[in-house]
Amino acid sequence: MAQTHMMRYAAISASASGSKNFCAFYGVYNSLHPISTKKDVMKNITLLLILTLISCKSTLLAQSTGEISGVIYDSLSGEEIPGANVYVEVDGEKIGGTTDINGCFTIKSLKPGLYDVKVSFIGYVTQTVVDIKVFANQVTSLYDIKLIEDTLPKGCYGGPLFQNKNASKFETSGQEIHNLPYR
Repeated sequence: MAQTHMMRYAAISASASGSKNFCAFYGVYNSLHPISTKKDVMKNITLLLILTLISCKSTLLAQSTGEISGVIYDSLSGEEIPGANVYVEVDGEKIGGTTDINGCFTIKSLKPGLYDVKVSFIGYVTQTVVDIKVFANQVTSLYDIKLIEDTLPKGCYGGPLFQNKNASKFETSGQEIHNLPYR
């Protein structure tokens, strides 16, 4: 205690003599031995409390979600289907993605509850797996989703789009096209 008093005294006396080193000396002394007031302590406690609450909230939110994962197969060949669209609808918004090269998918950050998983791919019938239950901090696995190839009724292909009975047949050769004037 006596030493602290002497240091301050030396700093004050140096200031009285007009020395410019007073501020530097007193600043170094103050940073090594800060004088805490009740206001400073309350400010530090409040800041610490806010940071603790923020970190706890993010930890709690991260732990309260689950995942759905699985593999999509072709029903006939049994091969995985890469690039298939897999999603769930949450409040009118589609959440999901596409399968990787091995036909695998994962839908993350789902709140616990029941979901309908929809799977679609060009040339296949869209499949819906209903009432998939998601639990917090767990992965719900769907490893047997098989897409069925889409078969259209006969007559959808093979004919012209428009049939005009009064149309005449027009044929041309490559040479006739070659002889057309350029514009």
